[in-house]
Amino acid sequence: MADECTGVANKEQLVVCIRWVDNDLEVHEDLIGLHFLESIKSDEIVKVLMDILLQMNISLKNCRGQCYDGASNMSGRKSGVATQLENIESRALYMHCYGHSLTLACQDAIKQNKLMRDTLDDTREITKLIKKSPPCSSVWGDAKDAADDTETKARLGSVNSSMKTFDYFFGCNIGVQLLGYADNLAKALQATKRSAMDGQELAKMTVTTLKSLRNDEAFESLWKQIQSRRENVDVAEPTLPRKRRVPVRYEEGQAPPEFIDSQQDFSKVFIAKSCLLCTPYNNILSRYGTSTGLLMHHEAQPILKDEERKDQDETGTAGDQHPALISSESSF
Repeated sequence: MADECTGVANKEQLVVCIRWVDNDLEVHEDLIGLHFLESIKSDEIVKVLMDILLQMNISLKNCRGQCYDGASNMSGRKSGVATQLENIESRALYMHCYGHSLTLACQDAIKQNKLMRDTLDDTREITKLIKKSPPCSSVWGDAKDAADDTETKARLGSVNSSMKTFDYFFGCNIGVQLLGYADNLAKALQATKRSAMDGQELAKMTVTTLKSLRNDEAFESLWKQIQSRRENVDVAEPTLPRKRRVPVRYEEGQAPPEFIDSQQDFSKVFIAKSCLLCTPYNNILSRYGTSTGLLMHHEAQPILKDEERKDQDETGTAGDQHPALISSESSF
């Protein structure tokens, strides 16, 4: 497992970890270290990885899996790091990091939802302004008064107005509710002994849970919580969006246009869409349901069964470690 990052000195570094199993099929993960990169080109990264394996006296022939992010220099089909190492050892199968796949799935979904996208943009702006505010400004209003330039005061006033709108408050609550499940999934995927198939099952369970929120009972409960919280803060009343007719080219039939008459019904429609978009079924499972994970799982089964048979037949210690055992627990 490897990932490149930029340090505080603005220099590229490669973080390298090794995931391995012992004779008892116990999974271990060890951090090898941070290694300086002269460039982030795939050839340079492969050179560093091969040098690390040589220094540790580890043969690439014993490798059964690679785990990187989806950057082109790491996963490119023609000259990426994964491809170059697979050309040396064909059994070193590449798998996209599950945690990174989950992040991309959530990003893809939020981009499709304007309210969630605007809420996160406002939150990011608030974070930047808090970092720039004077240390003595513990209250938002004090930070606005203590700002010494017109631009900062204008930005503070803008986000302060956004924070008092119901749309921002509503988006924050929906984000905590829905993205909280994605956060729990991300934490579960970080377990050392988590296998590739376990990760896919956890993703399916998360999607099933989110789909169960798309019903009237779940909506009523969430709406009451949001309204109860709104009463304790300085947030505006919910308002309906402006009524707009569908363009003629999109109209179907002769029935007159219908408009939502209550904010609760409008929010209900939005929550139903959010439950489908913020952690979408297609995004998560399409990124997790890779053939590589299934192939690793199928390769591991004969080895695991053989080890179980040995444990039943032998009274002594297990035999030497088979190099393909690494595939029994694929990396994330």
